[in-house]
Amino acid sequence: MTACDDKILLLNALVDGELDAANVIAVEQHVKTCPGCAETLADLKAVRGMLASPGVNYVASEPFRRRLRIALEAQARGAGTGRLGSRRPLRWPVWTSGAGLAAAAACAMLVLGVQGLSSPLGDELVADHVRSMLAQHLMDVPTSDRHVVKPWFDGKVSFAPTVIDFAGKGFPLAGGRLDYVENQRAAALVYRRRLHVINVFVWPAKTGDRLVRDGARNGYNLVHWTAGGLNYWAVSDLDRTELDQFRDLYVSALRN
Repeated sequence: MTACDDKILLLNALVDGELDAANVIAVEQHVKTCPGCAETLADLKAVRGMLASPGVNYVASEPFRRRLRIALEAQARGAGTGRLGSRRPLRWPVWTSGAGLAAAAACAMLVLGVQGLSSPLGDELVADHVRSMLAQHLMDVPTSDRHVVKPWFDGKVSFAPTVIDFAGKGFPLAGGRLDYVENQRAAALVYRRRLHVINVFVWPAKTGDRLVRDGARNGYNLVHWTAGGLNYWAVSDLDRTELDQFRDLYVSALRN
């Protein structure tokens, strides 16, 4: 029994939490009346649970992920030029049987080596980023002086975020504020890139936390790194290449 051809992508998006409310309702209603799609949805959920289980989920190194991203972006640019001799874009085969879906998901995980950006965390970070600007509560301590921003968090959070000003690299520090992520207090460091705002959310990393893949939500890019027992997530509508550049600057500074 197979799923409807025009519902395969929607079923995958439903499992990944990437559908809006209207499409969620539509797909769930369809599944109630389509045994093939219902079986495929159950298989997708089972595979997702299996791949997320301890001992199965493999976390790739940051250098590997960066090389893979660069290679895929380069291939996408080559495919978009329409030049003769450019390599064809990657195409993933579509399997609709339970075993085929498991194989497809396993192959994707082996190639990427990382877990996708979890929808709840990604949605929460983007919502916090947008809310900080809509509510005019972008900063509690508006200053580019890191020696003022860092001590401001003393007593407000149970950790000391590393605050760095990258004004000389085109990413000036603008200030900081107190925020709330994953049911705990978090530090939010605010940077600017021309007219763009970058929110860097910082909170303690816990034992067992999974490193999740950088991603995008509703036009906003998200990149992640860890250092000194802390999670760092940068969120912005800035171009992904420039946000990666910002992350690289931050990671390099933390190592020095």
